[in-house]
Amino acid sequence: MTTHQPIAFEIEIKDISHTSPQALAIKTRLEQYDAAAPPTSEAIDYKIIKARNRRAQRYAKEFSKALQVKEANDKRLTLVKEFTTKTSKEVENKLVTAEQQRQKALEELLQKALKASEMRNKAALRVQETRSQDAKKQGQRICAKLETAELNK
Repeated sequence: MTTHQPIAFEIEIKDISHTSPQALAIKTRLEQYDAAAPPTSEAIDYKIIKARNRRAQRYAKEFSKALQVKEANDKRLTLVKEFTTKTSKEVENKLVTAEQQRQKALEELLQKALKASEMRNKAALRVQETRSQDAKKQGQRICAKLETAELNK
């Protein structure tokens, strides 16, 4: 069996001192990190508390947005309900008004028909009366002629 020997690579690192500002910022941060003392438990606790606060703020912001969306949806639903209620009441009122107008028109038409029928009945009665009077007069004339004819005999 062969044993593996460690292998080393040489990687050339470019000098970033004269490159972009971002590279300089990264270099300074890395140098500060190397020069800084290891973090203490207080610093770690402070960072944890800070992270919790940021998380809580983000949650509150997202929750407030969700609450705003819910309130907007509730308001929209309320407006839709109000609109449908208002519209249905208006339609119902229009239907009632239309029914009342239809009933009124039917009653007026019925009254006109009754009045016309009464006038026709009265006219028919007058015609019958005049015919019966004419028949009586003609009967009286015939009787008178018969009497005069009998007297002349």
